[in-house]
Amino acid sequence: MAYLREWANGHEAVIPHGAQMNGLSFSAFCNELRTMETDVARSQGWVPAALFALINQSHRVLAVSQLRYELNDALLQHGGHIGYGVRPSERRKGYASLLLALTLKEAKQIGLARVLLTCDKRNSGSARTIIKNGGILENERDEGGRITQRYWIKLDES
Repeated sequence: MAYLREWANGHEAVIPHGAQMNGLSFSAFCNELRTMETDVARSQGWVPAALFALINQSHRVLAVSQLRYELNDALLQHGGHIGYGVRPSERRKGYASLLLALTLKEAKQIGLARVLLTCDKRNSGSARTIIKNGGILENERDEGGRITQRYWIKLDES
């Protein structure tokens, strides 16, 4: 809850969006996460996905990632296989790179050969994180004045 409050207090949308509890209790949220890893996700307009948290020794959530097991048309354009976010007070400490590297290991473990990640062109920190983890810029897309960069990471070489 502190992780989510910190995003709200900074007037930022929680990234990845799958980390939002939407008023659910923690127990119900965990049950929803387990459900969203299955084909049930498709019936709700999503793709199956898993949520991971980077937690320190004090049990403080530092960052969260979402690994989407496949892409639909919308995710192919914007969103990709992996979304991640670092709580505002923990940024610029290397947690994004660590969490992305760990999430890429999970992606490889489930059999993905390559993954797509996207970021806003203005988010140079995210772009550096993706590139550090092997991201190759495929293209940039103008989405109504917002430029989205699309990077691919090959997992068989990482």
